Amino acid sequence: MSILDQIPTNASVVVIRLRSLGDTVLTTPALRLLKSSRPDLSITAVVERSFVPLLEGNSDLADLIPVDRGGRAKLRAAAAIRRRKPALCLNLHGGSTSA
Repeated sequence: MSILDQIPTNASVVVIRLRSLGDTVLTTPALRLLKSSRPDLSITAVVERSFVPLLEGNSDLADLIPVDRGGRAKLRAAAAIRRRKPALCLNLHGGSTSA
């Protein structure tokens, strides 16, 4: 049984990808794969504010959470993630900022 099989129907999933323009672009195939595997999921991407235009209008996403630089901005982003009550949070960045 895969992790996707364990996520409840119509659940929220958050995908975090911070810092890099190129890596944000390269996240789009992962979003497509996730959505095609589980079309019922509501996927939110968390990206640096300057990269939001890259993902706006992406049909695989239900929402975007922009992250500004600075401590308070990160706290606001964390609160926005918590409000979605995700069944799964994928951290594609792996650095201390996204943690």
